[in-house]
Amino acid sequence: MTFRRLPFVVLLPAAVLCAFFVGRQSSSVPLAAAAGLPDLGRAHFSGWHAGRGLVVVPSEFTPEETAERLELAATEGGANVVADIDHAAAAAGAGLELRPTRVLLIGNPNAGTPLMVASQITGIDLPLKFVIYEDAQGRVLLAYNSAWYLRRRHRIRGEDELLRMIEANQRALAAAATQS
Repeated sequence: MTFRRLPFVVLLPAAVLCAFFVGRQSSSVPLAAAAGLPDLGRAHFSGWHAGRGLVVVPSEFTPEETAERLELAATEGGANVVADIDHAAAAAGAGLELRPTRVLLIGNPNAGTPLMVASQITGIDLPLKFVIYEDAQGRVLLAYNSAWYLRRRHRIRGEDELLRMIEANQRALAAAATQS
């Protein structure tokens, strides 16, 4: 098989069309069902966020309620809430204003350790982080890095079953925190 180099002017329109259609898709992850994952329905995993591995889910609750629901779902599921960082409170302490922004670090050594054994640098992203924030339009959102993004970022090999389980758990936690 031989490959030809195509001129930039031929590739540019295709790239623009691809970016347009990918950016327009803002429903749930289209491959979720194919991967055997539960559908979050309202999760956004496209456009700007998709390239960064972020899953963003709108919440029906206040930032505080969303954080409480996330913490409860995590602990009931056997995970540990390692940290709860309130960036808005820290900003207020410094005399600055920030809309509600909290990060919960949630982990389970039984899930995280094999990922670090496969690629030790994965430790930079563990425990898993969930950010709950209020955007400029007053919407409350929960965001997290997809397990598949972590796989790609850290070149994790041989842990696809574990990553599927982690992704399913992330989706379940997000749903429990954001939906009634």
